[in-house]
Amino acid sequence: MPVTIEQLWIYPVKSLAGIQLSSAELGVAGLKGDREWMIVDDKGVFLTQRKLPRMATIKTALRGDQLILSCKGDGDIALTPPAGDSEPVQVWSSHCRGLAADAEINRWICQAIGVDKAKLVYFDKRQPRPVDPERFGPYHTHFADGSPYLVTNLASLQALNLHLLQSNIPPVNILRFRSNIVISGLPAFAEHNTQVLRKGSAVIALKDRCQRCSVITVDQRTGIPSPEQYPFQALAQINGMPDKPKAPVFGVNSVLTDGAGTTIRCGEQWEIG
Repeated sequence: MPVTIEQLWIYPVKSLAGIQLSSAELGVAGLKGDREWMIVDDKGVFLTQRKLPRMATIKTALRGDQLILSCKGDGDIALTPPAGDSEPVQVWSSHCRGLAADAEINRWICQAIGVDKAKLVYFDKRQPRPVDPERFGPYHTHFADGSPYLVTNLASLQALNLHLLQSNIPPVNILRFRSNIVISGLPAFAEHNTQVLRKGSAVIALKDRCQRCSVITVDQRTGIPSPEQYPFQALAQINGMPDKPKAPVFGVNSVLTDGAGTTIRCGEQWEIG
């Protein structure tokens, strides 16, 4: 059974707005340009929408080797990857290294997200960050939470929205789930039982269910969390973790096992296995 690549997304800065693409380059660490930047606090620990939902409203763009950030009321800034020595930074319990942006950029970041101390860092590619080998194998990623790719299924979104509408709750869009690859052609939640996506020499292995957090309650266009915290509980009711039924699941954490450098395009048909 083939599936169709419906949408492709990268998030140049972890937890800021994403960029929808018509095509992207597959890499071991994720789609080219994905989560290569991150905002950290004064201790080097990552900041996300979990505590700062307004981060969703900072738009990102890529222009050559420049990253462009824009925020209503704060204008925009352009920057390139910093040089020099890197410093320790942290994503959950994972320790890696990042190159800090200059003071002017970091003042803009603090103003835009509403904190006193923060800095923007660029992933130090000289020192790869391995993923959890027991979960994902011998691969690595940049500043993603765990795996290099997140694959989601439009039929699963449709099933969730039907459940919400039956409870008189407004539907949500795919933006809430911050996918990299959005597919169609599978029944709702069948992605959890799919092992691989394959086209030519490129193979994406779908490894494990993605347990969701409070970020899915944030409207990615406004940066405002849903007051009733939907769709968190509704999603748990129809698709919870097997061992934690109150924990909602949406999408599959994935890795590229073959085909680095391949271009993936919207509209393509990929085989499943």
